[in-house]
Amino acid sequence: MKSKIIITALTICLIFITLLSFEIYKQNNEEKAILFMSQYVAKDSSNAIMKWSKYYVNLEWVEVFSTVITESEGRVNSKSRSGNMGLLQISRKLASLGQMRYDGIIDNRDPYSIEFNIATGCMHLNAIRSYLQKDVGKCWVQTYAVYNAGRRGFYIKKYRIGGAINRFIDNLSFYQAQWEKF
Repeated sequence: MKSKIIITALTICLIFITLLSFEIYKQNNEEKAILFMSQYVAKDSSNAIMKWSKYYVNLEWVEVFSTVITESEGRVNSKSRSGNMGLLQISRKLASLGQMRYDGIIDNRDPYSIEFNIATGCMHLNAIRSYLQKDVGKCWVQTYAVYNAGRRGFYIKKYRIGGAINRFIDNLSFYQAQWEKF
């Protein structure tokens, strides 16, 4: 009887230690990823990318980071000819949707605010990604195509990929390779 209790207690301790070491590894990996991103963008941007890519489970930080680099080259005050704003080049319509979604969660809901811009862009990327996951075989490149081109991104064929999508593919490949070396 005592040996069963001891074995059970040891098993529980082993499980706890394993879970704890996994959490420590995960935290160290996140800190390492933030350090990696900080080489290319501001540390505040890196922290926001990590926070909101974790919040939206369908997103990987390296994919969100590659989207930031492709959309704005990491410039916080970037504005496109079509009026899209910030790191993830969110539109006015998306910004107003984000302002409603993050009311009471994010204090500064200016479209150029790093936290708000990344959160709103990740919300949009996650919605697209969730929709595309219904179709088996849809990948992150298709998600970016829809994010970048809107509805017409659904109809972009692999042989007709545009400049921004090519840049995204190049950025994603480059930063994934750099991360593996880091």
